[in-house]
Amino acid sequence: MRILHIGNIANNAWQNAKLMDKAEGCENFVLCYDYYHTMGTPEWEEADFDAAEIDDHFFPKWSGVDLHGFRRPESFVQGPRKLSLRYLDLVGMEFERPGKTGRRRRDLLRARRSLELANGLRSGRSLVEQVEIAGFWCRRKLVRFLVMLANVFRFLPGRFMSLLRWAMIRTMGRARSRAMFRAMFRAREGKDLVLEPRISLGWILRRRAYSVSTKLVDFAFAAGAVVLVAPTLLGTVVLHAAGKIGAAGKTVAPGTLREHRKAAGRRQRHLFQASKRKVKRWIKRTLGLSLRPHQRVQFQEFVTEFGARFPTRSDQLSVEDCQMWATLGEEFQPILKRWDIVQAYSTDPIIPMVAEVPYFAFEHGTLREIPFEDSSRGRMTALAYARAQHVFVTNFDCLEKAHQLTGDPDRVTFINHPFDENDLPSSDEAESLRGRLLVELDCEHLVFFPTRHDWVEGKGYNDKANDHLLRAIGDLWQGDGPATGLVLCDWGHNVKESRQLIRELGYERHTKWLAPQATKRFMKTCMACDVVADQFKLGSFGGILFKAMATGTPICTFLQEENLLRIYPEVPPVINVRTREEIRDRLGAALEDGEKLAEIGEAGRRWIENHHSGAETMERQFAQYREFLAREVGCHPGRNHPRNHPLTPTHSE
Repeated sequence: MRILHIGNIANNAWQNAKLMDKAEGCENFVLCYDYYHTMGTPEWEEADFDAAEIDDHFFPKWSGVDLHGFRRPESFVQGPRKLSLRYLDLVGMEFERPGKTGRRRRDLLRARRSLELANGLRSGRSLVEQVEIAGFWCRRKLVRFLVMLANVFRFLPGRFMSLLRWAMIRTMGRARSRAMFRAMFRAREGKDLVLEPRISLGWILRRRAYSVSTKLVDFAFAAGAVVLVAPTLLGTVVLHAAGKIGAAGKTVAPGTLREHRKAAGRRQRHLFQASKRKVKRWIKRTLGLSLRPHQRVQFQEFVTEFGARFPTRSDQLSVEDCQMWATLGEEFQPILKRWDIVQAYSTDPIIPMVAEVPYFAFEHGTLREIPFEDSSRGRMTALAYARAQHVFVTNFDCLEKAHQLTGDPDRVTFINHPFDENDLPSSDEAESLRGRLLVELDCEHLVFFPTRHDWVEGKGYNDKANDHLLRAIGDLWQGDGPATGLVLCDWGHNVKESRQLIRELGYERHTKWLAPQATKRFMKTCMACDVVADQFKLGSFGGILFKAMATGTPICTFLQEENLLRIYPEVPPVINVRTREEIRDRLGAALEDGEKLAEIGEAGRRWIENHHSGAETMERQFAQYREFLAREVGCHPGRNHPRNHPLTPTHSE
């Protein structure tokens, strides 16, 4: 059983593939194209390293980081899109015709070497490798420039926006420019700019290249006409002067001669115009700007289906929305057809949908806003989830939206975030870290607060309420509460405001700021602290809670119990608080009662084993895979295909 996972934001695809690799006869590959952030790599989950060694988390240079012997597995394919697809193509050939030939082995090694250069896993040992690295560096800088330009749009005065709009219309056409211009004005209003750099940048450049190339074609044909047609015209003038044309030397009347000359001119113009149109069509097709007949039919079906599924939406899907993804569909189609199961994450279900390959969709917060935004990405994402074989939802607040998109609750399954709860660091290292932190922060208890800092209205997402905990810890220091040191992570839109608040509350010397931590060190820090604190606003939970609970560390957060009881038979055992006063009173009391803390931590570990285990997450997905493969084999009973082989998990069913 061969499974391809597409997209790896937040490492969900890698965690899922790692769990599924434990099943007998299951081979998983992860494709993470054009995305390099540290939190979307196996190193973040598997290696023990100091994140402070990384200068740029969006494009890390792993060759300069001490990974303590960890080596990235070959089943994780990350790099530029075409290079990644080339590598997967070679892997697919090996699936179909096992036994590497010498040439195929060399091609695989070269492709893997290029991927390692693109990911910063190799430093470049030769001039050729250094040149290749320079090319990847230039490409990344171009993407960075595009993002920076998008952020500048919101500050441009009106006259510059008018000039920009004129330039966009000249470059991209009126319909496409209108869509992007609406997005820019949303950005100026303080909203997020919807921009897909890996799609939009290539689209803009191809449109510009087509505009330039068509002008060159017009010039070339005009010059060719002068060179090729001039002798014919000269001959016609001479014949006209002689008053003779045709065979056998017959005399022709001047009127008939003019008609012959006009007919010849019409044929020549028709020939040149037809040839010029063919050349322009070839250029347009080569640049991915034209649709083949089957694509136009396919996209028109998408438009019709979108209107039928979402008739109340004012932003209806158009063929132009689909056309942006046409090139990706053609590139991915031959690759995806070689896999038994294709599972796409976040917005990537669009790719197998356009490639006309059956697929499963996996959301991890994707359905909160993206499918409902007024953009081509939003409309295509909505349709991709609606057309998926099955949708896996990892956030219970997105379940209702998944039902709304699919229109069929039977095609939606809630699963836990994929995570191996038994992969824990050494307790000896955690005890050593705890001792150092207690001395450094001059305290008796430790609270680890790794949550992103977003709590100021109008700045960032304002969805964590970090200030509630910061003020509560300040109250403990100013009153008779336990001496509590606070360990925080330096990330989020409001880090500056959090630092200022701690300074005003007067316990700055009892705090320690860390860089965002990879999973191994994160769990080690959890085990070193008395309590781990998460958000105090949303009422839901994510990776911080279940990873910390797996270590047996008590959690202090806010959960909406009535919503959780619709998913789980019991609520996770946490210190469930929301306001500053609740945090101060209940957290302070728990820190002074060591036995109670130990009970909460042990209960949390049992809850993870019973209701959030990796085995259960894997089995829920396998159940849907089996149903899909059974339907496929039923439709094609005579097919000699790997899908005919059953999927057999190693754990008991």
